[in-house]
Amino acid sequence: MTLTGSVAGSMSTIPGITCLLYEGDITRSTAETRTGLDTISITRESSLGPGDKVELFDDPLFDYHALGGLPIVRKVSGQISPAYVGEIISQPDRPMAIPQNNGIISNLGTMISYNYLRCATVEFPNLSKMAPAEVVIPGEEPPYELEIGNPLQLGYVAAEEFFYLDPDEEGQGIVSFHHITGQAEDSIGIALLAFGLTPIKVI
Repeated sequence: MTLTGSVAGSMSTIPGITCLLYEGDITRSTAETRTGLDTISITRESSLGPGDKVELFDDPLFDYHALGGLPIVRKVSGQISPAYVGEIISQPDRPMAIPQNNGIISNLGTMISYNYLRCATVEFPNLSKMAPAEVVIPGEEPPYELEIGNPLQLGYVAAEEFFYLDPDEEGQGIVSFHHITGQAEDSIGIALLAFGLTPIKVI
């Protein structure tokens, strides 16, 4: 039995959010057209498209400013469980840039800094609100790190009106879309915070 082409019963309450797509190695090559002219070809190791399931994952590279404030996702790996899983609901956009020379780009930092990643709209079940926020990271050596997709790390100080990383990991419900690395002294970083996300078991 297949659900291909079936839409009955599918319903959403949010329009989805724009996410960067990590699709594995990027390969640029030159091919010859039928008229004998050269054309540039870009292939992606794990190409993603509408209907594909994707997950949040953590990496120190995923700074709010480096990603332009956007979350980044990859194809569901089975390596994270429970995982925050969404579905791509739009055709991925063209990247802002492509490699200038033929070869394989495997370094994720290079893909981010040179704008080689594509974007698409991703729908996350139960996501009710997003907001960029300043997050206080307590000073420590080695430094604390706010991880993407960890609902135990974030708390809120009512009297001071700010979010903070809870070293005891007694937070509840708030998930960061960006990674923040602290310092030896108290510091402040920026992250896009998600409210209402529901994780699922992935096997």
